[in-house]
Amino acid sequence: MVTFRIALDTSSSGASSSPRPADNGESKKTGPVVASDAAAALEAAGAAHAKGTTTTDGKAGELDLQVQGNDTAGSITIGGEKVMIVAVGGEAYLSAPTSFWRSNGLPASAAPLFNNRWVTMPQSDADGLTSDVSIRKLADELRHPTEGVIQPQVTMGQEAGQPVVIVSQPDGSTLSVAATGQPYPLHEIGKGKEPDDIVLSAFGQRQNITAPPDALDLQQLSRG
Repeated sequence: MVTFRIALDTSSSGASSSPRPADNGESKKTGPVVASDAAAALEAAGAAHAKGTTTTDGKAGELDLQVQGNDTAGSITIGGEKVMIVAVGGEAYLSAPTSFWRSNGLPASAAPLFNNRWVTMPQSDADGLTSDVSIRKLADELRHPTEGVIQPQVTMGQEAGQPVVIVSQPDGSTLSVAATGQPYPLHEIGKGKEPDDIVLSAFGQRQNITAPPDALDLQQLSRG
């Protein structure tokens, strides 16, 4: 309460606010260099929150994920089905509604038993998740987009009131990188075959990601 009162009094007294971080020089660089700097800043942060829309196999979806190192926690929605995921320590788990299990081949009689229960993913799927959804993978995609080539020219813009350097590709895809402070990648818009629109935030802010308790192991259950 004391801290809050002091902050309130300072604000009302007309004291100047904290100065905005200085220009980081990214606006004077080429697109590939800006993208590479953004990737390096993301790797150095080690953690970030990703939220937005995606397209997977032609199906629109959403994601809301905390990504730190090779660990991930959050949700992915594809075709209207929301799946909670956790990947930690090389293991991966998911929790999904009955409709998800039915659409993925589980017998109709058994699917309700797994409704929103945490399930351990097979190791092959876990390996794929931890490699595809990781800080390193995100950084690699910034440096070398799967679709398109980064153009040398950059433009300036605003992202939530913050000045950004905009890196673009011939198909209209863009990456907005902070133009002040650390050159973090703030907003990625993909216009390729599988469009996406992802906002990154909370750089360097780690969360406590732990394995869910009492997760079911489908492989063990199938072996009886």
